[in-house]
Amino acid sequence: MANSIKVLFWLHRSKLNNKNQAPVILRLSFQGKRVDKATGYFVFPKNWNINKQRIKGEGDLDMEFNAWMDNVRVNVKTHERKKNEDDTIHLASLMEALFIKIKEERTLLQLIAEHNDKMKARVDKDYTYSTYEKYVFTEQKVKCFIETVLNKKDILLKDLTAKFIMGFEDL
Repeated sequence: MANSIKVLFWLHRSKLNNKNQAPVILRLSFQGKRVDKATGYFVFPKNWNINKQRIKGEGDLDMEFNAWMDNVRVNVKTHERKKNEDDTIHLASLMEALFIKIKEERTLLQLIAEHNDKMKARVDKDYTYSTYEKYVFTEQKVKCFIETVLNKKDILLKDLTAKFIMGFEDL
């Protein structure tokens, strides 16, 4: 299926470490684009099953890594289903989400609110109250645009696109 994310684990055999182990690489492919990332795991090439994309062996570490790879596949499919509803799939962001622990991602409305709080503190120092009011009005317009056009409560900064900016500008 051309509209699904392909998950591939492979060994980078030309990058053997001093123990003659190859790094396991995760590759995500979607609509002709692909992103690779080292998983941090190293495997002896003779212990790698190319067809099944798994480690041969029954040791605890082997089983744990195989389970981790299965978990990555499930997470990718879950993310894909969720993003297909929005019709936005960004492989680099997905790859980042698979490897980075939960972190607070900033949203546009959070950033605007922080800015407006700083502006309010500067009123009568180097800005007038009417300037502050203009920023508050802009915040309300952005919030209304996100809710009516995108049907969302807020938008992540990393999801801002030129299309979003041009759409807001045309409002």
